[in-house]
Amino acid sequence: MKYALLIGVTDTHESQPFSPGPSLTIMRELLEELGGWDLQILEHAAASREGILAALERLEQRLGPEDSVLFYFVGHGGLVEIPSLPPPWGTRVLAYLATHREKGPWHLMGVLDVELSTALARLDARCGNVAVMLDCCYPARTVRGPVFRLDEAPAWLRERAEEPARDLDAWLHPTSHPRIIRLAASSRLRTSYPDKVQGEHLGRLTRFFVEAVRASELRLDRLTWDALVHQLRERAIWRLGSEEQWVSLAGPRQRLIFSRAEGPALRSVGFVPRDDGPGGWLRAGALQGVQLGDRWGIAAPTLDEALTPRWLAHMRVTKVELNRASLEPETASPAHIHGPTLGIDGSPAQSSRALLERRRQPALVDVQGPSELRERVAASIWLAPRSHSAPGERAFAALRQIDGAGQPGLELRSLEHGFPMRRFTDGARAIELLEDWARARTLLNLGLRGDDNLPPSSEAPAVTAKLLRVGERSSIQTLREGDHVHAGERVLIELRCAATATGWFANTVFIDADGRPRLIDEAEIEGTELRPGERWRIGERDHRGQQGLPLPWPAELPTDTPRSIYVVVLASKRPLSLAHLVRAPGWIPPLSPKPKPDRRRGKLPTPRPRTGPALHNAWGAQLLRLELDPRTPTDRHHG
Repeated sequence: MKYALLIGVTDTHESQPFSPGPSLTIMRELLEELGGWDLQILEHAAASREGILAALERLEQRLGPEDSVLFYFVGHGGLVEIPSLPPPWGTRVLAYLATHREKGPWHLMGVLDVELSTALARLDARCGNVAVMLDCCYPARTVRGPVFRLDEAPAWLRERAEEPARDLDAWLHPTSHPRIIRLAASSRLRTSYPDKVQGEHLGRLTRFFVEAVRASELRLDRLTWDALVHQLRERAIWRLGSEEQWVSLAGPRQRLIFSRAEGPALRSVGFVPRDDGPGGWLRAGALQGVQLGDRWGIAAPTLDEALTPRWLAHMRVTKVELNRASLEPETASPAHIHGPTLGIDGSPAQSSRALLERRRQPALVDVQGPSELRERVAASIWLAPRSHSAPGERAFAALRQIDGAGQPGLELRSLEHGFPMRRFTDGARAIELLEDWARARTLLNLGLRGDDNLPPSSEAPAVTAKLLRVGERSSIQTLREGDHVHAGERVLIELRCAATATGWFANTVFIDADGRPRLIDEAEIEGTELRPGERWRIGERDHRGQQGLPLPWPAELPTDTPRSIYVVVLASKRPLSLAHLVRAPGWIPPLSPKPKPDRRRGKLPTPRPRTGPALHNAWGAQLLRLELDPRTPTDRHHG
């Protein structure tokens, strides 16, 4: 069974009136058109704090392992500090979804971040197929926004804070929600906007979601969340005329909409088509390792019958800037990239994501084996066999065929960065690891600021990072370059933004002992925006006992010696898409609320011309290295 809980909260306060009627209506109509949904709609007095929590609890009791859930919210969200509450309630910023309150003077009423997170985790534990849509401001980490301070907490919140502490580690673990789709109207420091419809409000995330699903002819069996979010983001930017509303997505983005089934795990980057001719821009540039001459394919939103990409065009990079790259088609651009539109604002419907097809300068591999082995390397997007007739060419890795017990095997050796020697009997797995090494090599060069394509920064880098070891009773110890840590130990990644710096984003990548790069912060895969003077710790989460992110030792990696692990931190004044360089994360980061920077971005009255992604040349990079011992702390004491 498919269950949908649709919540719309009216706000009659004169400063921010909101009426969700049109948003609820078009979501209900879409789900009815799709068929098979059991709908519950909470609005007006039914959308109270008590009503929402009770509905979530009833839904949990109804769910079976084959069921599916959509949790949809449209309304206001906010942040509040109340130091008079006991810790951790009074020592952190509380995020909440605003709920119904009776008329009269404003008073705080809402569902708290920790309550929503635990409720969603419980739903996921029941059925494993939960999708969340939050059409409100600052929702990428549940809710974010300007913080206001209250001297006294309302009675309901005092009672909640004085309840005996609950063991929430199972629900608020750093790797919580790995299966929950979370589609948010904007990132954590950005505003989302509605359209006025006959005096009421239609959330733009809601509107664009419904229009995109209908444009796919309701073929949800061919539409992934990854393809959808690129469309919604570009349409929100087009409609607003700026990048203030940055639609974001977390969770298993390769899933088909409202389904457990998955499409291919494509490494896609946003594509912005030109308004006046063929070609366009990637939402990635020199700081994301894009090279002049790289070949990219522009994919349609929906997959084909075999669940593989439907190509609209193949393009080459003709110019690389810090955070964007210009693309020109290899052949005449298909008309439908610039033809059919979606909705009333004239934004393009079918060209919002690009997939890397071939590096112009692939990583060279010294191949020793039959011609078939060289051909497999040559077919890779990231690799090319080193030419034996060009002795000046330097390989970054060696791949050779060896005799095994009854069947030939493959041996991989890294000639850079000290990645471990590995042996495989499966050629596909060997090529996969070599490609991960090539991506890690790109990231390490960026972290060392050794990429010649990077322009000088227009501002002094404003973001610094360090690693912290979490010890007994949550004690914190600063780790230095090359320090030894043990498998299973837990760390925090601390990011700091300069006190006078505004609008900086940071994205962090973990390169494990096997040389495989993974995003650390999956909640916002284009990076986290930091406010001036902010300290942001990835892995720190209130209301749970154990803090930090566990350091894994790869399951198939020999435990003969310690290995280097790395954290690469890239910072810029624009979001940083790294999807083409990384795997899915090994953990989900915490839900620590942070306030909004003072500076606001302008809203243009009409859709802006297609001049490409907003360009900025301020950037920074940092590389942190540790030595990971395969022995766990327990093994160390007994060894």
